[in-house]
Amino acid sequence: MNLIVKGIVFFIITTIVISCGYTKTEDDKFPDMEVFPENSNTEIAIQPLKMKIYDMYSSNNATLYAAVNFFYDDGSTGQYIMEMDNELNSIDSIPRHGSYFIAKNENFYVNDKNGNVIKYHDLKSKPQKVPIHPFHGQLYKDDIEKKLKEKGSYALNKFPDSLHYDISRKIDSISYHKSVDEFNKQVLTNLECVRDIGDWYLLTYPQNEFIITEMPTPLWKENIGNRKEPYEQLNEFDQCQRRDKFIKVDNKSLLIKDKAVTANGSSGGNHFVPGTFYPKGYQYYEFNINDTTTQFKIFAEHVLAQKITSRNIPNTNIYLLDVKPEIYDYDHPTTYIVVKE
Repeated sequence: MNLIVKGIVFFIITTIVISCGYTKTEDDKFPDMEVFPENSNTEIAIQPLKMKIYDMYSSNNATLYAAVNFFYDDGSTGQYIMEMDNELNSIDSIPRHGSYFIAKNENFYVNDKNGNVIKYHDLKSKPQKVPIHPFHGQLYKDDIEKKLKEKGSYALNKFPDSLHYDISRKIDSISYHKSVDEFNKQVLTNLECVRDIGDWYLLTYPQNEFIITEMPTPLWKENIGNRKEPYEQLNEFDQCQRRDKFIKVDNKSLLIKDKAVTANGSSGGNHFVPGTFYPKGYQYYEFNINDTTTQFKIFAEHVLAQKITSRNIPNTNIYLLDVKPEIYDYDHPTTYIVVKE
């Protein structure tokens, strides 16, 4: 009887473990393969750039611009829009703090340390703070409410306290819709395009531009009705065009040829239910540059998700390899440069 019970318990536990994503493990399939950034071909050099390169753009005169996180030797990090030459050496830079937008018209927009939106015509120009739109939606709504509560047919002093809640709801509805009407008039009229940058919306008009973040909001959501809220209307406007990306993800040169699940990670659990398992182990890559091939491997905490991706600088043999950080891994995610000797 005990053997039967033990068998049933073992079967139940095994079923639960398998259903939670546990994967059978194996040894490293290619123990002698070079570990990234080392590789099997001496003609190919892979070196860290001490930075993470995000979007990269080119200007009309073919200058390269990139949004980067630069990692200093003391462990600190600086965020920049950086001008580079074709070998990715820094020429000039401007600081940024989080969000940025590089426009089709050659302008640069970045958040400064205080959260303001700053505009540069080029990296050597004097920065300009983009002004806040003169329409302050919530202040406009609050002013309407104040007047309604003090004067006219909705003045609260005309009603017993038991009706103040219902009257306040009505005032909220009136003030909201009047404010949206004014928003449509002052903000949407002649608006050409919109771009969100951080917590702000960048609004472009024929002769000027503003940022706006404060829009009228009802206290009671049901007062919105079927009407679109201001931020929804802005999101439906044409997006201001950004500068064309110069390099894009390359899906042909870098391929995962094989994987080995060497362990299972767990998301946790409790005494009664095991956590969800996920496979981790080695990814084995093959990389090709103009008929020159190399191989390397890398350990990935989530082996099913590609850890390394490739980008190519057009018309060159220079490639960028971007290594994704692991979850809960606070090491700097780094971009590597690959050059064929």
